[in-house]
Amino acid sequence: MTKRPSKPIFEKVAICLSVISLAYLLLVTAFFQVYQDEQFYINQYEKNGAATTLGKENATAITENLLTYLNTEKYVYEDKGKLTYFTESEKSHLADVKQIFNILSDLYYLSLLIVTFSIIWLITQTKRWQHSLATILFYGGIISIAFILLLLLAVALNFDKAFLTFHELLFPQGNYSFPHDSLLKTLYPDTFFVSFTYRIIFYVVLSSILATFAGFTWKKHLKKKST
Repeated sequence: MTKRPSKPIFEKVAICLSVISLAYLLLVTAFFQVYQDEQFYINQYEKNGAATTLGKENATAITENLLTYLNTEKYVYEDKGKLTYFTESEKSHLADVKQIFNILSDLYYLSLLIVTFSIIWLITQTKRWQHSLATILFYGGIISIAFILLLLLAVALNFDKAFLTFHELLFPQGNYSFPHDSLLKTLYPDTFFVSFTYRIIFYVVLSSILATFAGFTWKKHLKKKST
């Protein structure tokens, strides 16, 4: 007769899954926070010259239509008039981008469910649930900071190489390269993505430090309370 897995094993699994899921939530929340910020786009257009080349109103209107395309009708990849100004190759690339964003979104909600159900299970089924939650906060923050440090190292060593590798991984079909005078390159030159990346890093580091500090303080408080 086989033994049933003991509760401590389930507890460790719940904590590990929650730590990974929390780290993912911290990273992707920061990404979507920047990605959805229309004012960030407008500020970048003024810096990179797109506002002058296309006109500020045109650049803003194109962006609004693009964000509408990416954010609505989740699994519909036809542009339905939202990508009128883009070429067919640009539309193909944007459809791939939308697909990736959908995957990020699906994994986001899956991670949210994992964290939620794990916390409920830990609270209802274990005695040391406060220690478990403090551990999740602490290590979730640590992992996301570690990821950001690796990203910063890659960018610092060779941004162009890191950028190319990133695109080759996400778009293996190779439809990510466009002429400098294309609409996508006019709106989103390399400098745009540098600013985009650093803004994400700022939000991730901020939220991760808060999570790590909260977890550390909570663990310290519980340790003092038990002595």
